[in-house]
Amino acid sequence: MRRFTQILLILFVALGLSGPALAQTQTGTVEGKVLDPQGAVLPGATVTLTGPRGSQETTTDQEGIFRFVGIQPDTYTVKVALTSFVTQQMQAVVGMGRTVSIDMTLKLSTLSENVEVRATASVVDVRSASTETSVSSDLLNLMPIYSATSTGLLNNAPGINSSSAYGSQGTYGNALLLDGVDTRDPEGGSAWTFFNQNLIQEIQVGGLGAPAEYGGFTGAIINTVTKSGTNAFAGLF
Repeated sequence: MRRFTQILLILFVALGLSGPALAQTQTGTVEGKVLDPQGAVLPGATVTLTGPRGSQETTTDQEGIFRFVGIQPDTYTVKVALTSFVTQQMQAVVGMGRTVSIDMTLKLSTLSENVEVRATASVVDVRSASTETSVSSDLLNLMPIYSATSTGLLNNAPGINSSSAYGSQGTYGNALLLDGVDTRDPEGGSAWTFFNQNLIQEIQVGGLGAPAEYGGFTGAIINTVTKSGTNAFAGLF
């Protein structure tokens, strides 16, 4: 009985640890630092992250750092404002499991200035060594490609032929995740879930250098995330 209790405890701990890691792969992070023209940090600056689902706000800490976590994949606007400085605005494209780093240098303003500096943040995640390719919903809508399974869309990623990625067996050697859930046939390992492509927000194809939370694959990890609601009405027919 004691051994059975220990096994149950280990299972509960494992499930508790795997939950946050799994959730993190479906969302992204936006972080950065706010500096003045001399390179000194600016604490107390107001940072606003605005996207299709509304906006959220934070302030920089004593080291001038801000951070937004659990961000759904999409395009966002990061706006930084501080008294006596020119407001700066930057666009950030957030992907699954990616950290977008934004460092902003605010210029001193005069009483008559009302200027917004706009730019686009780099889409390179400097914190990750993994190799991955992202297929956005815009690309799926604009390109003449369609598949009801993620393995069918896999062939549109570079270096992959006949669903064989990185030298693995085609179709059966890949991990297929839909909103973090393994959707493979439990017996054969092939695609078992079929979906309408219009429901897809982003597909991330990775494998080389993947985080330790992934497993059960010899080729690619096909991480698919579905669209979520926004504040704008939209539809297809």
